[in-house]
Amino acid sequence: MSLVLCFFDSCQAHRLEKKLDPDSSEFISITKYIMTSEEYKQFINLPAYEERSKFIEDFWKRRDPTPETEENEFKNTYLARIDAAKRIFGKGPAGDLDDRGMIYVLFGPPSDVLRSRRFIRGGFRIQEIWIYSVIMEKYQNVQVYFVNRFGSDTVVDGFGSGNFELEMGAPVFSLIQEAKTYYLEPASKRKPFKYDIRLKEGDKKGDNVELLIRIEVPYENIWFSKVEDKMEATLSLNLKILDDAKNKIWEHEQDYPLSIVEKEVEEFLKVSKKYVIEIPTTLSKGKYSLHVNLSNKTGEEEEKKVMPIKI
Repeated sequence: MSLVLCFFDSCQAHRLEKKLDPDSSEFISITKYIMTSEEYKQFINLPAYEERSKFIEDFWKRRDPTPETEENEFKNTYLARIDAAKRIFGKGPAGDLDDRGMIYVLFGPPSDVLRSRRFIRGGFRIQEIWIYSVIMEKYQNVQVYFVNRFGSDTVVDGFGSGNFELEMGAPVFSLIQEAKTYYLEPASKRKPFKYDIRLKEGDKKGDNVELLIRIEVPYENIWFSKVEDKMEATLSLNLKILDDAKNKIWEHEQDYPLSIVEKEVEEFLKVSKKYVIEIPTTLSKGKYSLHVNLSNKTGEEEEKKVMPIKI
């Protein structure tokens, strides 16, 4: 029986998301503009509320521009924009913000708002122009255009009321994509702890298959501390395998201390050498998910991954 890696499609993801508790669903709703696809997959596959709570804590921590202080300026600014966008523009039938809400969250409040009437699609429509003096500290005098398809001209909190649609031209689309990376994805100076997971099928005994889990960590991604003439670090690994009903059927937890002569580390970096951890286990025919949590106790780095598998 061959081992097949399964990747989530949109239907599977939607099914898992519908089973989440209200707090987890709200977290996905408010962070959809800044959550990477990998983070989304990890989050919806976490089996317990406690693990999702820890994920949320780590999610904001990774985006903290000043981790040495108690305040997380990014989180505070982002959530304040979400709250303001909900209050001013409301939420649609699916619980999502409209086009103006999205731009407000991504770009912040505009420097000025202009309104006019335009003849569009066979009739006069209200046009709203948001003017930004500067976006992302480099784009000046940016104008974003919205059109109200119902033609209402009522003003609330300085913005026109009703359903305004974004006029999506190529420049605006590019700015939206850049804003997601510039403002809202994990801080570029705080990259997550990177490693690779590889699965190798072994001998078969009836319906059981021997499985080798291989964790590969590039030495360049490991933060070492210098102790006398050695470079030392401790990697802490937790592996869990859950069945299709989200029941834990296997777990492995162990610390892996590293102590290497400084010269050796330099040589490892030159040839892109990886530190390898191999853990054997046995699985019967079925669908599973492998949950990996690898942390470096020396550098306080941590990265969680989820890999769906099918035997």
